[in-house]
Amino acid sequence: MHRYTYFFKAVFHSSAPIELRDQLQYLIGKHMYENSTKHDHPKSSWSAQPAAYIIAYLGSAQFGLIQHWFMTDKMLPPAEIALLLTRFIRATPCLSHYLPNGEH
Repeated sequence: MHRYTYFFKAVFHSSAPIELRDQLQYLIGKHMYENSTKHDHPKSSWSAQPAAYIIAYLGSAQFGLIQHWFMTDKMLPPAEIALLLTRFIRATPCLSHYLPNGEH
């Protein structure tokens, strides 16, 4: 993540177009949603949930963590933030009971 510092600084800058942030957040959420549902069973409660809301939740959570890290002057090392993101992806709060057998 450290190599993308200038990119994220531009995205999180107050003058950055909100549409850019919204689109990135959506793409992150959609990517996570698609990866999470690859091994999903067709009749599970996960597939019965409105995809747009799950995508919004996933995108907001991940994007928000990255934004918070930048806004707090990257107080934690990049490797630690990457580990946090990975942990949260594998054990997504509020959604884990929708996945079959707790799979992510």
